[in-house]
Amino acid sequence: MDNTALHKEKASKSQPLSSNHLHNKNSSNDQSLMTIDAIKRIEQLEGIITEWKNVAYRREAQAEELYQEKEHITVERDKAIRVNSDAEKELVELMQRVKNQHAEIELLKEGKAAADEELRNLKASKTVVNEELQKLKEQNSQLKVAVKPLVNALVPEKNPARPASLLDRLREAPRKWKDYVKLTAETCTTHVLAVVRLRLSILNLEDCPDGAALDYDDEKYEFLKKVVGPIAADIVEQLEL
Repeated sequence: MDNTALHKEKASKSQPLSSNHLHNKNSSNDQSLMTIDAIKRIEQLEGIITEWKNVAYRREAQAEELYQEKEHITVERDKAIRVNSDAEKELVELMQRVKNQHAEIELLKEGKAAADEELRNLKASKTVVNEELQKLKEQNSQLKVAVKPLVNALVPEKNPARPASLLDRLREAPRKWKDYVKLTAETCTTHVLAVVRLRLSILNLEDCPDGAALDYDDEKYEFLKKVVGPIAADIVEQLEL
């Protein structure tokens, strides 16, 4: 390239821009700035929208929690109503039981008053019985003193080391007494009959109380006792003792 061409190029570069060219350049810059601002604004709006969405999600979650809590409260309320109804029924039943218990207490008080009166009567009767018992004890002691000699005669002690009670010996005394009376009656009857047989030849019986005749034979007398012995036993057997 020659100097003339270089000079023209420099001249063209050094010349000021026209107004149209400057206007186009400014418009391009303004559009770029507006685009950047719009993008920033859009980003801000998107952030705001996202934030509001998050808020909406939280509000929705809170609303769901409130709804669940409301359902729970409703269930608890219904349960409380049922419990309250049951409690009212139990309260009515309890009040009725208390009323019945008060009635029973009044009956028990009346029964206690009657029992106290009966107890006082029993104590008075006990005093009388104790007095009678004391009298019976005294009579029993006197009876023991009076009966003991007879019991000792009829039922003597067999084993002094282990003596039988007075009551046991007294129970045995009637049998011993019966045997004693029978033996005594039999002995006496045998003796009397023997005496009578020895004196059969004597018309006057006034001498019988004197016993056998002076000239009686001992051997004959013993023989007669053996003969009349069974008869005497039969006679004694007829006795009512």
